[in-house]
Amino acid sequence: MDDGLGGSFTITDPILVGSKPFLRSHQATFSNTLTGRKYRAFLRAINQIGYIDSSLIAVTLADVPAKPSSPPSTILSRTTSKSIYVQYTAPSTDGGSDILSYELQMDDGKGGDFVSLIGGTENYLKLWFIVEGNLSKGTIYRFRYRVLNAIGWSLWSETGFI
Repeated sequence: MDDGLGGSFTITDPILVGSKPFLRSHQATFSNTLTGRKYRAFLRAINQIGYIDSSLIAVTLADVPAKPSSPPSTILSRTTSKSIYVQYTAPSTDGGSDILSYELQMDDGKGGDFVSLIGGTENYLKLWFIVEGNLSKGTIYRFRYRVLNAIGWSLWSETGFI
């Protein structure tokens, strides 16, 4: 197995039984502080004729992204009576895996259920979105968002009122 940084391989589980190699399972435990590292390993089978190496196995240690630290907000100079400019921030940590999408949801302005605007079924990586159409002047809408990486979705952000 390597060091998770692309370094050289080291033997992690050599075992001989009666002077002969013995195959068994191997389990590795990693610390939470190493998320984002990609570990590579392979199995080497040895007999009296020689040896053969398996294909490389690669594992990236990751978790879901952190819950967004702030609710969605707006820039008033970019918001009109017909559109709302919504912005949000990247999470404090991506969980060790690249961000794949942000999902933004909005309610109907009457306290109804949230509906996905972007990112729910198709990846969206911008940190802003412009809501247009079906807006009522003077109505306060609720917004929230979450973040997706290869492991899954973060928790929802706090609700923003715009």
